[in-house]
Amino acid sequence: MKKIGKGLWAVLFGLWVIFTPGLTFILAKGSIPDASEENEQKKDKDKNKNIVAVCDINPCKLNLKSKGNWITAYIELPKDYDPHDIILGEILLNDFLSPEIKPFTIGDRDNNGILDLMIKFDRSLVISNLEPSQFCEMTITGKLIDGIKFTATDIIELKNF
Repeated sequence: MKKIGKGLWAVLFGLWVIFTPGLTFILAKGSIPDASEENEQKKDKDKNKNIVAVCDINPCKLNLKSKGNWITAYIELPKDYDPHDIILGEILLNDFLSPEIKPFTIGDRDNNGILDLMIKFDRSLVISNLEPSQFCEMTITGKLIDGIKFTATDIIELKNF
């Protein structure tokens, strides 16, 4: 038997039989939906999909006069998505800055059972492109290998602005 949607299907006596929870359908041979065509349509639809991710940017209080090297971001996708599928070269902070190539890791920083991607941005480049204010919204955008885009936002506090 093969799985289709939430049911199973099989060929019995030359007819398609579909078993779903509580229902059974018998279809003439050849009338079963073409799963590959359905999958292609789903892939095309998913390419236009934009999911909301969660990010935690550290430090959460950024001293503009500090001499640190990095701004670190942890990106957590919704539970049905895998951070291994994030294309590092498609990530941007505030639509202009790409993360450093290294270091990056995948782990579970907040121990909630959902994996996250840790990336780093050059601190001096981030600071040089911030508007002086007490708080700053930082938005990370990116894309997964299947074409789905994501957006994540965090607000940090700026010190000595």
